[in-house]
Amino acid sequence: MGDRARLRRGQPRCHRDPRHGGDRRAVRCLVDQSDAYYLRFGRLITAIGVLASIGTAFIAASFSNIMSYLQTLFSFFNVPMFVVFIIGMFWKRASMKSGVWGLVAGTTAAMVNYFVIYKQGVIDIPTDQGANFVSAIVGFVAGAVVMVAVTFFTAPKPEAELAGLVYGTESPDAEEAPAEGDNAWYRKPALLGWGAIVLAALCYVPYSF
Repeated sequence: MGDRARLRRGQPRCHRDPRHGGDRRAVRCLVDQSDAYYLRFGRLITAIGVLASIGTAFIAASFSNIMSYLQTLFSFFNVPMFVVFIIGMFWKRASMKSGVWGLVAGTTAAMVNYFVIYKQGVIDIPTDQGANFVSAIVGFVAGAVVMVAVTFFTAPKPEAELAGLVYGTESPDAEEAPAEGDNAWYRKPALLGWGAIVLAALCYVPYSF
């Protein structure tokens, strides 16, 4: 019976794991559900998502404008995720568990700053946007500190598994010859990166005074 027929009937699809040769114990089965099952599951998740979005509309209504609401969410979730991504991309020693705890700590710290320190009036911040920036800074610092601290108490991933993913490691495809024109000076990643930073600074400075 083919895989398509098995999927329609909801029967398991089995195959041998080539890493174990002819060992019978290496046969792996993937239980495929019927199309009706996946259709019901998709409808259920869609309904839950719609109800959740309706609920968040009431939360958004408590803010003065939609931009303040979005910036608040960004400070809670995007900033801690950004710091975990940056540290993990440039530091080979960073571990998976440290990234998880860094994300949790950054999100928690940002929420505490906004809902406790700002909303309860512990520190006087004039506007919601100002509070969002402070929450972002707190989340960034807390996430970075916790991630670095936890890293030293957890085992790192083997460097072979980080090839091409972390700065300083060689990509598995590095031996492939670059395409014609890729070696041009104006296509160097360092030049493009610093150029973007300089342009951003030049656009920012005129509005800073």
